[in-house]
Amino acid sequence: MNLCVDIGNSKVKMAVYKGPQMVDYIKVMNNEFDQLAPFLGHYSIKSAVLSTVRKDNTAIMETIAHIESIEFITHESTLPIKLNYETPHTLGIDRITAALGAKSMFDNENCIIIDIGTCITLDFLSGKNIFEGGNISPGMRMRLRAMHEMTSKLPHVEDAYNEELLGKSTKMALQNGAFYGIYFEILGFIQEIEQKHPHVKVILTGGGALEFVELLGSKIFVHPFLILDGLNYLNENNA
Repeated sequence: MNLCVDIGNSKVKMAVYKGPQMVDYIKVMNNEFDQLAPFLGHYSIKSAVLSTVRKDNTAIMETIAHIESIEFITHESTLPIKLNYETPHTLGIDRITAALGAKSMFDNENCIIIDIGTCITLDFLSGKNIFEGGNISPGMRMRLRAMHEMTSKLPHVEDAYNEELLGKSTKMALQNGAFYGIYFEILGFIQEIEQKHPHVKVILTGGGALEFVELLGSKIFVHPFLILDGLNYLNENNA
């Protein structure tokens, strides 16, 4: 069995795979690493592949130190996609592995990959298996926090989806500004890509994906394990 680990800004996600199939999965917050060892204890794991956006991965490495083969994916890893990116050494590994997950779903098809998390990434993988780049913008909570901390009077509010587009209070106006700002950003990105590249598959992933999929329409695919499946796809492909 193989272990795939997606280390994000606020959470760590682990999945155990047997071949192409996910066997088990766990997600923990940064302060809950003690839950990982009991989870791993149920399986005989031969190898681990990791995607991380953090500089310090000491705690995770201590947790999986017993695994014989451990590999951190980088832009220099053997990849089944080409990176058309001017600074590949700065390209987030989560964006690369999400693109690999998209390839595993829709090989040789144009794909828009949208990851809605602490930050939002909007990327394009061409049908020729070329990662063409994309955009990074603040996530929901980051937008709300910035509006509070960078002004003198705007309050800090929790994120929420309100069906009414027009905010009827300052709280609602802030929530709508963050939520609908993201919605229209995603919608505009999709429309611009589709004008240049017809027959595009749109894949949403990340903790905030479900909040947007109904508004964006039925043609959107939601895949909560896109990065983990991308890691396993790479592991299987390279094996």
